[in-house]
Amino acid sequence: MNSISRRSLLQLGMGTLGYFSTGGRLGRIGRLAAQATTTAPDYKALVCIFLAGGNDANNLIVPLQTLLQTYSSYSAVRGPGFGVDSSQLLPIVTRNGDQYGLHPQLAPLVPLYKQGDLAVVANVGTLFQPSTAAQVIAGSVLVPSNLYSHSDQQSQWQSAQTRTPSASGWGGRVADLLQSSNSTATVPAGISLAGNNLFLSGITTSSGQMGSALLTVDGADGSFRDAGQQKLLSLSSGLSLIQSANLTAKQAITFNTAVTSALSTGASLTTVFPSTVLGNQLFQVAQLIKARAALGVNRQIFYVNMGGFDLHSFQTANESVNFPQLAQALAAFYNAMVELGTLNNVVAFTESEFGRTLQPNTTGGTDHAWGSHHLVLGGPLKAADVYGTFPRLLLRGPDDANGRGAWVPTTSLDQYGATLASWFGVPDASMNTVFPNLPKFSVRNLGFV
Repeated sequence: MNSISRRSLLQLGMGTLGYFSTGGRLGRIGRLAAQATTTAPDYKALVCIFLAGGNDANNLIVPLQTLLQTYSSYSAVRGPGFGVDSSQLLPIVTRNGDQYGLHPQLAPLVPLYKQGDLAVVANVGTLFQPSTAAQVIAGSVLVPSNLYSHSDQQSQWQSAQTRTPSASGWGGRVADLLQSSNSTATVPAGISLAGNNLFLSGITTSSGQMGSALLTVDGADGSFRDAGQQKLLSLSSGLSLIQSANLTAKQAITFNTAVTSALSTGASLTTVFPSTVLGNQLFQVAQLIKARAALGVNRQIFYVNMGGFDLHSFQTANESVNFPQLAQALAAFYNAMVELGTLNNVVAFTESEFGRTLQPNTTGGTDHAWGSHHLVLGGPLKAADVYGTFPRLLLRGPDDANGRGAWVPTTSLDQYGATLASWFGVPDASMNTVFPNLPKFSVRNLGFV
């Protein structure tokens, strides 16, 4: 445990520590039925895994033999020197018989797909309104602002606001709507394991943050010294900035105390997580889910982040590092949910600011694009499948926005997020508050959970 002196409290209040901020389906059904007696049915958690930099999902999942295209569509553009060889791809089959291949470094995820607990949602992206490539090229539809900008698209994915800046995230607005579900909670519904982020920023609720280890503030132990410290933080200085800092520091101490106490109870997790950035973050998420009863929470939303996906060069070598880390961390988290009996209460899903061009560049990488494919993991999945509409892998084809294989999304972020939020308990009547562009789309729920 790290220790912070009294002199650091003002820094804590200013956000330096950042604690607070504004196939075998039958077997799977039997397993979930057994777990139903382990966890209170009202508990649910969403885990957002943000792949920062723009993940190249064109290599994450590749069509082998589908109704509309074969592996040759992919290999004709990616080529033998850059694309993944068909013999190395890990085959998965959809409910309608389409055959796809996962990247060979995603092997730990294949059993989860075959068990019915992993799905792919195809060609998801930020959209202001339903759009086709022809409309985008002709300029006849409004598109999200600054489409290929990292910062803008990260904000739009996290806020679900595509044309104007937002001070709140869609995860935070979900937490706002479901405050009554956590009436006895000692911590916020939203907790980040990856620092400050827009995703968990609510309008009426705040979020908590923690790192790979909890920080302990000197004296925050219920002692006489603790009481004196709390008294100092309660004093009015007459300066609003310092008062705000003191309030944030008090919230941090309260959050830290509640989590430390909750995590100290019960048996330790036996699931082994990889010692990677994402593995450590998902281990902490699993620990907090284990402590759900002690924390008094019925709804939790977590945010974790894995960087390194902005691969304009050396993409093949970097994916051989990134994809195993992603797959191993997700598989460990899955095993932890089985161990805790919460597999049917938790859904993890990926986000990333954009996909990448199907056409490689001249430096061994790919460039910023638009629509991308995303993974959803958890017991509540209706079925292992590729949901949505997979793009045609043709340069200047019906889904290409710029001639290099930048896919115009066929599923909007609003539809993707609304499907998750609906499972989480947001009523349809409130969904437009969370996803302001949703009314423009005829299908509001994709039905994967």
